[in-house]
Amino acid sequence: MQNFSGERVYITGGSSGIGLAIAVKFAQLGADVAIFGRDSLKLEAAVIRIKTAFCAPEQQQACGITLEVCDEGEVTKTLSGTVLTFGVPDVLILSAGGTITRPFREFQVSEFNKVVQTNLMGTVASIAALLPEMAKAGGSIMLVSSMGGLIGAYGYSAYSSSKFALLGLGEVLRWELAENNITVSVLCPPEVATPFVEDEKASIPLKTRAAKDLLGTLTPEYVADLAIRGLERKKYLIIPGFRAQGMYWLSRLLPLTLVQRISSVLVGLLIKIKYRNH
Repeated sequence: MQNFSGERVYITGGSSGIGLAIAVKFAQLGADVAIFGRDSLKLEAAVIRIKTAFCAPEQQQACGITLEVCDEGEVTKTLSGTVLTFGVPDVLILSAGGTITRPFREFQVSEFNKVVQTNLMGTVASIAALLPEMAKAGGSIMLVSSMGGLIGAYGYSAYSSSKFALLGLGEVLRWELAENNITVSVLCPPEVATPFVEDEKASIPLKTRAAKDLLGTLTPEYVADLAIRGLERKKYLIIPGFRAQGMYWLSRLLPLTLVQRISSVLVGLLIKIKYRNH
């Protein structure tokens, strides 16, 4: 991997999970890192972890800044202020996200909107706040979507709606920002072993659990490594994991109805074999 010494990396949702793993990896590669999240205690712990990963402690910087991405005004004020104190980001990773996992018929519209507001509009607001400065110097932007943004899954109506939308946003920005020398990537991992997944376990429908098991669970460190390699290569769509890549290409090459039929059969078999006592 290349050395990122002297480059500044901003990561929303950087206090845990994929965002934190990417922050640590960038620190190991020499970058200055600014992470953003809701929980000040998690941010403090994350910054300590990032600093222990520095390859040049006397030269590198790291900071953690509280941010609620659902509040557009706060996003604009906080990110603009960080540019003044920390500098314009060379790399922007948009990893803030969340979900409520249940069948659509059980959703309140307000709950659905909350997921979309966090995953989609929080990303939109963050890019909008930083783009005027980034457009002057160029750089890289990575939107963190999901396999749930490529293939819909039972129980993920709100999550997949927001993550599919990030693919559309990324595709447009890829064209529009090329003239500003900004490359755009979209990261679409399957399940990753994060606090996000642990929180979901209490309420996840069995069909959703089985569907995710088909694609396997990756470590945040593995995903972070592939994410940064993809950025280096200016790759647009980054799908970590061989099973996830196989499912993606299956969905591209076969009719959707056939893919859904195959998936339903596999999920049903897995439930009978692995979850027969549930």
